[in-house]
Amino acid sequence: MDGNIFVSGSSDLAFRVWDIRMKKAAFRAFEKNKCGISAVRFMPDNLNTIAVGYEDSSIKIWDLRALGKVAKLTDDNCIESVQMMVFSNSGRILFSSYQNTKIHMWDILTESKIGVIESVHTDLIRSISLSEDGSQLISAGKDGLIA
Repeated sequence: MDGNIFVSGSSDLAFRVWDIRMKKAAFRAFEKNKCGISAVRFMPDNLNTIAVGYEDSSIKIWDLRALGKVAKLTDDNCIESVQMMVFSNSGRILFSSYQNTKIHMWDILTESKIGVIESVHTDLIRSISLSEDGSQLISAGKDGLIA
């Protein structure tokens, strides 16, 4: 990323894209959702694609060039708020954590869940990250474990 653009989401139900170089810093506010925003993440090496996680457990993928939603990821069996998201290095797979001990894997192109990782955590997962080469997924939990 170039360090000048960032995205924010909040309980006002909208997310905004900011460019600190512009006079009016929030240059784009996107449609409001029915519930608050709990997580946002840029696709790696791509300022045009953003994943937005919502408190209703859904995730929407937005394309800033098209100024619209390009995918929606939902699981009817999940009712927790999205806590954290991280894209694979290719950008095709999105990993997401919720207010539980599981990590979901999503295929962005097919808009489908392709797996669930049962973690060793005994409390909710606070953070997930991929190693630089993309070969290892790391999680940190409220229980103090890093796995």
